[in-house]
Amino acid sequence: MQNKNTKQFNEIINSRVEGFTFCGMRGCNGSPVAMDGIYVEATWGIIFHLANKNDIVLTWCEDNQVGDPFFICVRPVERCMDIGSLELQDATSLTPWKNYVDQTVTNLATHTYPTNYGNSERWHDVTWGIELDFSNSRKMLIGALHHGDFEQYLTCADEVVVIFDNELILSVIKTRSSFRSEWSDYETKSL
Repeated sequence: MQNKNTKQFNEIINSRVEGFTFCGMRGCNGSPVAMDGIYVEATWGIIFHLANKNDIVLTWCEDNQVGDPFFICVRPVERCMDIGSLELQDATSLTPWKNYVDQTVTNLATHTYPTNYGNSERWHDVTWGIELDFSNSRKMLIGALHHGDFEQYLTCADEVVVIFDNELILSVIKTRSSFRSEWSDYETKSL
């Protein structure tokens, strides 16, 4: 599962972004407008409209064999369209999204933390975030992060946060750099 996702992440490299769609939850008043111009919280993810490629959505996924139990992943857009509470909002012309439109993804880094979720004797990495570099020297971090307190709550969440501010990106990565999620057999079996 992780290898498949890494391959999907890599397909974004050298892609030109034509626009973005915010995937919120109906009735939650989610907004594609960045809080203080720094970050956006989206319940279901962000659709990337890519030139000469299929659109993709960066979202959270769940698999108790892989994650803790959530992780960030790439999905075909069609897989998200069946979500009953999905509310789509075009973010292409909004700040700071418009700063990334017509830019090419030049580099991609995945960020992980180790966990033994699902099997207390076997450790594996959970991909909590994807850091993208763009041709205009801007960065974007997209993570399966907890809304509102993603700097303190370190376990992956069933929510997506998109961070645009370079200092906050570095801070979030640094905060998680030594995080390790350890589960006992009792905790795993009780979930």
